[in-house]
Amino acid sequence: MIAVINSLIFFVLFFLPLVIFPLKLSPYEKPKVIIFELAVQLLIVILLITKKVIFKKVSLSLLFILALIGLISIYHLLFSHSTLTLFGNPIRFQGTFLLWHLMAFSAISSFVMVRKIPALVPIASALLLLAGALYLNTNINGRAVGTLGEPNALAAVAIFIWPFIFFAEKLKKQISIFAKLAGVVFTLEIIYISQSKSALVALLVQIIFLLLIKFVRLPMGKALTIALILMLSSLILPFLDKSKIFENRLEVWQVSLKTAWQKPMLGWGFGNVEYALEKTAKSFNYNFVRYQYVDSAHNLWLDWWIQGGFVGFAAIAYLVLKSLFNLAEKNNLREIMAFLGIITAMSFNPTSIVTLAAFWWLIGQGFSQKK
Repeated sequence: MIAVINSLIFFVLFFLPLVIFPLKLSPYEKPKVIIFELAVQLLIVILLITKKVIFKKVSLSLLFILALIGLISIYHLLFSHSTLTLFGNPIRFQGTFLLWHLMAFSAISSFVMVRKIPALVPIASALLLLAGALYLNTNINGRAVGTLGEPNALAAVAIFIWPFIFFAEKLKKQISIFAKLAGVVFTLEIIYISQSKSALVALLVQIIFLLLIKFVRLPMGKALTIALILMLSSLILPFLDKSKIFENRLEVWQVSLKTAWQKPMLGWGFGNVEYALEKTAKSFNYNFVRYQYVDSAHNLWLDWWIQGGFVGFAAIAYLVLKSLFNLAEKNNLREIMAFLGIITAMSFNPTSIVTLAAFWWLIGQGFSQKK
């Protein structure tokens, strides 16, 4: 059963991005969400059948924060319910129901520690992802979208995958060197054809962190602190953007801040970002958001503040920081690099289900008791 559990996790992390099915409105995102939810449900059933003592193995602090987020989501279902709250909009399908599955996946990740990932898994995923990016669709601006449907989502997957290629285990020395170079080249190629500026920023944060560890020889905790400062500093880029390479994120962030302040403590409800942004844009005459389809704050932290208020924001911030520094204590360099990249990408873009799955899995890995 352990092999089945690991295989399901490998599929979700490395091969779910390749799923595409001709569903109405959402051929890219919706099938991935449905398959992810089914995979999590199957994992839960397997763990119950094999009589794993789940709750004794889950970190109490992780369980407490997940329960807190769960209570907030139930409160919103009861008292701030909209047509989007439970399942989200028909394109992204990211409502409360998905959030519950993501939290369950994180809890499972905290006691199913996947350290030994066969090198073939991320390499095969990267090759298939690159093939899809090169030979499948582009958007109206000529940017590659591959099997993700959105260029920044495509690049975010590459940002997550390449550390697992770079640190692939049980490879001969010459093959290992080639794999490291190939992982970086693969990521640069995806960034180039997707024209994702946010992914380039994420890659720079990852590489600087790696250099601080390998060449400057800083302790893991100090290197992580510097990387986090760099990541936070990168959020100023849209404010300095004169050529609009960051695609009007500044306008979206301004509306998002006003939206969050209207319901600061418990937020508007998970899945309700689109509704909340539209209502605020109309109230304050933000025409860019008002007359275009915007269903995200284009920032992980603002999305959480809008949906879960300050309580939700504090909860997710605690989970991320605690997980990162736990990983640093365990010297899990591979996971930290992947996590830093994912967080940076999520700080500039709407999130795909594959990015969310990787994000919540990494949170769980940080709370694992195993090294």
